Amino acid sequence: MIIYGSKATTLETENLTMKCSSCEQMHTTQLVVMQRYAHIFWIPFFPLGKTGATQCSHCKLVLKKKEFNASLKENYENVASQAKTPIWTFSGLIVVAALIGWGSITSSQNKAKLKEMATAPKSGDIYGVMIANKQYTIYKVTHLGNDSIYYQESIVECTNIGDMKRMMHKGDEIYDGTEQAMHKDDLNEMFEQGDLVDIERK
Repeated sequence: MIIYGSKATTLETENLTMKCSSCEQMHTTQLVVMQRYAHIFWIPFFPLGKTGATQCSHCKLVLKKKEFNASLKENYENVASQAKTPIWTFSGLIVVAALIGWGSITSSQNKAKLKEMATAPKSGDIYGVMIANKQYTIYKVTHLGNDSIYYQESIVECTNIGDMKRMMHKGDEIYDGTEQAMHKDDLNEMFEQGDLVDIERK
């Protein structure tokens, strides 16, 4: 269950030099400007806008922003325009952006490493391969020729990358024992087309 909602934090307070509309006492009205923000699991995610309220210290009358008369609205707008939205109210968005950035960098690094290994294959390499839409298997390189890669194909197929990665750590019993061959250029083409998903090298 996702817990979400909105809260408010005080930005500015100002004592107003005007009469209270209820008790008519002078200098007893305090204006509070608040920043509303959305939260998920109580973590501030993004700001929602400012709001305000007043309270008289004499008669304790509280007025919300929507109840302000023209004079209170003018005072509120003056104070609110000077109040800056705290950066921490963007915390959730900042974290999400950081995670996306980190994921993008990690993905680029992994792709570069995969390309490097595909360009220079080695005996014993295990390739995670997508053979059809959402259908995966693995190849184990037995030896290399001048321009060829000789490999055995797994007798097991799976429908997700997680299972494919677990297959890559299993023993020789999951291979069919029949040696096949492909040109080294075919391996690079598999990488470029996105069919070469992973390489395990010891």
